[in-house]
Order: sequence, then C-alpha cells, then structure tokens
Amino acid sequence: MGRLFKKGFERDEHGVSGAITAMMIILIISSFISMIYAVYIPMWTKDLEAEHSKLVLSQFLDLKENVDDEIINQAQNQGVSVTSRITLGRSGGPIFGMGTSTGALSINPYLDILTLINSNSPDEAYAQGRGNITYKSKDTYFQRQTYIYQYGAVIVAQEKGYVGKTMTYDAIMKVEPHFKAEKDLLGNVTITMVQVAFYGDTKSISGTQDINIRTTLQGVVANDLTRDDYPTLSNLTLNVTSDYPDVWYKFFNDRLDTNVSHMKAGAGPAGDFTVTKTGRLVAVKLWHVTAIYTDVAIVAVDLG
Repeated sequence: MGRLFKKGFERDEHGVSGAITAMMIILIISSFISMIYAVYIPMWTKDLEAEHSKLVLSQFLDLKENVDDEIINQAQNQGVSVTSRITLGRSGGPIFGMGTSTGALSINPYLDILTLINSNSPDEAYAQGRGNITYKSKDTYFQRQTYIYQYGAVIVAQEKGYVGKTMTYDAIMKVEPHFKAEKDLLGNVTITMVQVAFYGDTKSISGTQDINIRTTLQGVVANDLTRDDYPTLSNLTLNVTSDYPDVWYKFFNDRLDTNVSHMKAGAGPAGDFTVTKTGRLVAVKLWHVTAIYTDVAIVAVDLG
C-alpha cells in the first residue's frame, strides 16, 4: 500500500506579485492622467486662448485700418465692399480635445450714438457716429476679452466681476479715433474729427469658425463750418453713449488737456471745456469754437 501524500494549498507568490504590479501601473497611469487634466491641460489651454486673443486684437486693428482706408480713398472705394476676417475661436487639439474655445461676434448699427451739436441750438447737429462691432471671447482659462470697434476707436475690455447683476470691466483704448481740438493764440478753438456711422441689420454669430465682416463705404458727409458763415457757432456739445464710458471720459480729458490742445479746463466763458460722465453718457462741452471740420463716413456693415 502506497504512502498517502498530503499537500495543502501553496501560496502563489508570483500571482500576487503580478496583481500588485498591475494595480500599481493603473494607479500611476491614473495619477498621470489626473495631473495632466488638473495642471497641464489648463496651462496649455490658457496659452492657446491667450494666443487666440492676440490674433483677434490684430484682426480688429486690421478692420479699423480697412475702414480708414475706405474713407481716405473714398473716390476709389465708394460702393466697393471690403472684407475683414475675425476668427471666433479654435477647435480642440488631438490630445484630450484641449484648446477648444469659442467666441461671439455681433454688429449693432443702432446701439450707440455720438453727436456733435450746437449747445445754443440743439437741433443743429454737425456730426454723428453710430453703432459698433463687438467680439466677446468665451475662454475657459484665459481672462475673457471683449473687443469693440466703435466711433473709429478700438477698445479692449476684460471682465472684472459682477456688481449686483451687472458685469464690470477694465477697459483701455488700444487705437484712438480721429479727433482733435486746438486753441490758437487769439483764443479761438478749432475742432477736427472723423466719425463712422454704421447701418445694416443687427446680427450675431457664435462658434469657432472664421467670419467675414463686409464693410461698404456709401459716402462721406463733410461739414466745414466757420463762425463767419454760421454766427451761432460758438458753444458745442459732444455726447457719446457707450458701454465703456470710463474709456471715453479718459480719452477726451487727455485730448483736451492744456499741454495738448492749449485749452483751459472749466466752463465758459473763463474756461474752454468740461467733460462729465453719467451712466453710459459722456458729455463734452466746448466753448469759444470758431471752426469745425467734420467728416462722417456712412458705412454699410454685414457678416458673412
């Protein structure tokens, strides 16, 4: 009779070691992916969004340059459409879809109005600017930017935060409009300005694609007036409505500064100008004006 061999279950050290190794690999991969999502994707995406913001600013500067060129060369450009491109956003990259960002472009031909009128006879209007073209980014990581082409100026605004239910902005004027005020040695003030009055349909497009803005110069209305021809010409009021009144308030104060214009701050007859801000309205009062030279460009605008 043979000897009964009795053996218990033996522990498989190799099997346990393999399972632990697999779990460790999974944990390392999971930690690595989590780190990419938590650290690197936000950092990479923020850089991509910042680059896109620079691109849009460059495109808005090109837009202003194109409109200015239409006005300067009006004899050749009147009735001819000029196209300016705006890139709304960017599609996600091949790695985890990172870098996707969108934006919204809108044209508002009737939203804002700039008027230059006779303070003594408000029915006498000498110039009017109107409308704006606005791009709003919808970035995830980079601070959201708004670009505005308004009254011949390019404004850049950053979201600062809500006050109550109203979003507030930090804004600067990147490119100024054509406006000049100057006082001569005899105390006479001359105003020179070029304004853009948009017309067309209010439109808005969102997404990541490239959008064309078509601007077509319809004509330029020129007003060259002196007190010799218009005896009532003396005191003027320049009213500007905008969602960025602080920017326009600073612009007019800088342009009318004594060192620039030789004008004296304060109400007439002792002073030459005042600048006030109330809500969305900036009002510039001008005294001792003896000549104004204004061009208002009528520009049709559309998105395509």
